[in-house]
Amino acid sequence: MDNKIAIINLIVIGHLETGMKLNTRNKIFEIDEYNWYQGLSRLYRRDNKIQTIEKIEILVNYIIQMVNSNVMSEELDMYKYIEDGINGLIKLQQTYEQDITTKAKLQVEIEALSKVKDKVKEKRE
Repeated sequence: MDNKIAIINLIVIGHLETGMKLNTRNKIFEIDEYNWYQGLSRLYRRDNKIQTIEKIEILVNYIIQMVNSNVMSEELDMYKYIEDGINGLIKLQQTYEQDITTKAKLQVEIEALSKVKDKVKEKRE
């Protein structure tokens, strides 16, 4: 993963709404909006919530490394991207309301991003 792809994926997550799922089969994530054949499409691409959570974990770890190594571009509003990403993960949590394990895994990633967001805020001030 590189910095641009990580930021793009964070932005995509930030656009999630409750009920939407995330397609993480490619380098760049896509929103998988609900339709009657969504389950079949996800099955065909071998895309499931376990892989989605793994890709989100990789993304969050990469974002943490970016912030800690100060490789963020000054032109980018990382604070906003991270904040939007957190909101998107909260919506994804709501999508998986009935799956306690998935919700818990997402909560860990939300908390990790929240700490990074605070660090970015400190750097801005």
